[in-house]
Amino acid sequence: MNFNIIYNKKLDYFPEQIDISDGEIIEKTNGFKSGNLTEFWNNAEERTTDQAENYFSWAYYIQIHRLSRENYINGTFSINTSKIGKQELLSEYETVVKEAEKINRTNFCCDMLKLQFENYCEIHDSKYDCPDKLIDYNDNNCNFSLIIHDGGSSGIRINFCPWCGEKL
Repeated sequence: MNFNIIYNKKLDYFPEQIDISDGEIIEKTNGFKSGNLTEFWNNAEERTTDQAENYFSWAYYIQIHRLSRENYINGTFSINTSKIGKQELLSEYETVVKEAEKINRTNFCCDMLKLQFENYCEIHDSKYDCPDKLIDYNDNNCNFSLIIHDGGSSGIRINFCPWCGEKL
């Protein structure tokens, strides 16, 4: 499905205003969590009818999550989803699609390794910020690495799966 078609349906996924007063900044990881935001994400995910809509919904959620965190820190406990620009959403959508294609091309040795790449974090915008994300994959050189959670995107290359021991 074309991005523009999905973009024009975006109000079907998320309302224009979202109350984030139930939110909290997760100090340890500098993340943000809101039950209301999670509920809207779950509802949007249930309404998607194909993979392209699902990718769009996730890209939109990432943008909403960033905006929610910024607003909450600044003392504004709601967000106006119309503040998310089409161009920045298109860029996020392309990133999400690229990541998904990389996952689909990768042969995983076990379900635990596959889960590292399929599950999205609702608290963190980046896998490098999420303490639950342990493994990264570099599509350019086909290498897996253990993520070093030091605020950057560095990792230690590994040759064997940490869960099943199979050669990667």
